[in-house]
Amino acid sequence: MKFRKFEILLTVLFLAICMAIFAEVQPATAQTADIVIDAVGREVAIPEKVERIVITCRGGTTNQVAILGAVDKIMGQPGQKAFPQLVKMYPQFKDIIDAGSFEDTNIEEVLKLEPDIVLAGYSSPKANETLEENGLIVYTMQIGWATTETIRDEFKNMGKILRNEEQSDKLVAYWDEKLAMVEDLLKNIPDSERKTVYYTGKKLKMPTRAIGESVGLRGQADELS
Repeated sequence: MKFRKFEILLTVLFLAICMAIFAEVQPATAQTADIVIDAVGREVAIPEKVERIVITCRGGTTNQVAILGAVDKIMGQPGQKAFPQLVKMYPQFKDIIDAGSFEDTNIEEVLKLEPDIVLAGYSSPKANETLEENGLIVYTMQIGWATTETIRDEFKNMGKILRNEEQSDKLVAYWDEKLAMVEDLLKNIPDSERKTVYYTGKKLKMPTRAIGESVGLRGQADELS
């Protein structure tokens, strides 16, 4: 009987040792990467770490990164001379490398910056494709093609990419609150009585649907060359 107990004890001990060894030699299970959908409908896997960002577009992308607290992660972006207030708020923008923008992006310069992710514009498909062909992760931004619905999604995606969903959720909630207020003010005004607004600029080259939608306007943006 004692021998039987001893045999059982040895068996249990052997199984325990085997399980421990098996656990050590098994490769770690890869975590499923978070997936976000960009402006052109592509699934983009968010890198495990996003410490180095290169921006190759305008249209508010830098602003999004800034408001989500990731300014120090920007390694390259188009010059910000046209936005003096932004440069005043973030003086380091004066020294950030300009690797070009849109279809004039300098691919070699972007590669030198070794970004974890590139935030590129909707209107530069060729340059974006070349960046991807060179092994970079590219998330396409909506820039001026956003609507009030799609810009919400983009802010949420940026919150995921920059690991600051708390802040992006707060921004979207604030936006929804103000939009609801505007819609409430407009609900009793028929379309025929709403004011038409002409929105333009010196070099406005893209639609600005989100601006008009957000205040219930019927006017269209004038696209000038």
